[in-house]
Amino acid sequence: MYENYIKNNSYEKSVFFGTITTCDEMPLTKNEIENYVDKNDTAVITISRISGEGSDRKNTKGDFILTDTENSLIKNISTVFHKSHKKVVVVLNIGGPIEIASWKDDVDAILLAWQYQTC
Repeated sequence: MYENYIKNNSYEKSVFFGTITTCDEMPLTKNEIENYVDKNDTAVITISRISGEGSDRKNTKGDFILTDTENSLIKNISTVFHKSHKKVVVVLNIGGPIEIASWKDDVDAILLAWQYQTC
């Protein structure tokens, strides 16, 4: 499902060092999330941001502030998994700060992975 979403929703985006291919986060409904609760002990949500030299975070959604889709994922996944007494972890794959104060209490753990990219 996720691979098809990426295939059909990827687009090129200009960044300060060139152009990248990216994709907005795939939205999930509570019903879709409920399909995964019984199959998993813990929910892991990854939030990532492009970072590099010469570019600061901007106080906009999708940069310093989470997008509406990212916020909905955190809220909905946390609601569904916590109802089943299961943990929710957010992994931050970022190279600069982002806002966490508005959602940090909705999850059980936040892991800063820093910035990892595969080639």
